[in-house]
Amino acid sequence: ILPKIDRTLPAGIYYLTEIAPPAGYHGYDKDISFTLDTKGFMQVDPESGNLFVNEETENGKAYKYEIIVPNKADGFNLTVHKSVEGAFGNKEKEFTFTFSAVGTEANTGIDADTEYSWSKNGIVQSTALKSGDTFTMSHDDDVVIIIPEKADVTISEDSEGYVSNFRLDGETAGEEVSSRTFLVESSTKLTVTNTKTGQIPTGVVLPIGGMVAFALIILSGAVYTILNKRRYQKEL
Repeated sequence: ILPKIDRTLPAGIYYLTEIAPPAGYHGYDKDISFTLDTKGFMQVDPESGNLFVNEETENGKAYKYEIIVPNKADGFNLTVHKSVEGAFGNKEKEFTFTFSAVGTEANTGIDADTEYSWSKNGIVQSTALKSGDTFTMSHDDDVVIIIPEKADVTISEDSEGYVSNFRLDGETAGEEVSSRTFLVESSTKLTVTNTKTGQIPTGVVLPIGGMVAFALIILSGAVYTILNKRRYQKEL
């Protein structure tokens, strides 16, 4: 919504120009032109007409438009989604990831100095990534990296005692690894799931509820033994 473009705007010819496209995108390279008459109604320049997809009218004249401005990505979006599961999984914990990319045999446009625009949870980061750089993620975080050309990308994680599963979109189970290399030649999503469960000394893995129940059983046995011993002492 552009609050200053309303019926209080003086009559005349106006141009909307995109001067700052989102990181990783080409800006719209044309002006969007429209004319306001003396009553505040708008007439759209025919060259911009295809961008105006919806309008509201009054007395047969349009006064409110919806405009869709196309932005073309500089490359492909690589989305990394983070998830933490398990009874002992810490959803506040920040895990460290390492990003690297190399060009394919047919593509020499990517090298060690290539910079990659990226965002975290929708916030564009001011410092670009380079191959070998790191970033951090916790539960339910999303990182989007713009890969400018087709490339082999490696995402590695310091799992710190968690079991890691790396799953690309379209896969059913993924792979239980801490690093994975894959070809990015279109928009791609990688889901990384870390799981940590509790383990008692016997080696039997239990959920947290089972461990509590086990502890209560041991405590009940100890209380019964103490009470039984006191009763025996009184009888003597």
